[in-house]
Amino acid sequence: MKEQELVIFIECVRDYFETFDSKDSIAFRPPIILSGERAKTLKEYVLDYTGTIAISGDFSGAIYVSTNETMLDKLIEVILGVDECSHEDRVDMAGEIVNTISGNARKTLGSNLNISVPFVVSGNTVSIDLPRLISPIYVLPCQWRGENFYVFIGLDLSVR
Repeated sequence: MKEQELVIFIECVRDYFETFDSKDSIAFRPPIILSGERAKTLKEYVLDYTGTIAISGDFSGAIYVSTNETMLDKLIEVILGVDECSHEDRVDMAGEIVNTISGNARKTLGSNLNISVPFVVSGNTVSIDLPRLISPIYVLPCQWRGENFYVFIGLDLSVR
């Protein structure tokens, strides 16, 4: 994947948040590009909940979204109007975020981008294991309503 293709994912993240919040509610910092040994140690970007989508078809790799509990609680309150959130609510929301962002990317990248069912892990001690053959890995640092989260993109687009 090339750096200029990151624009697709930036737009997908922005589109997700604009469906329920103002246009300027999401902020991005410059992408972090990880390659070689550095790409194997993503732990510093792993927060409380991490949603994963595996990618196959004309593409190979994975997309992850890692966020904290507070952000998920805020999202659930804004989207669903629920004040008190359970662990299960947060897991569902983390899966929904990564699924929607991946689905939106699929619209741009084409129907031969196959996405898995979302898988969510909780706890910031888990490690992100993007496929070792995919390099570089891009990390998009984002912020919504004061809460940081990260979108990891490890895709081999050369397969197509």
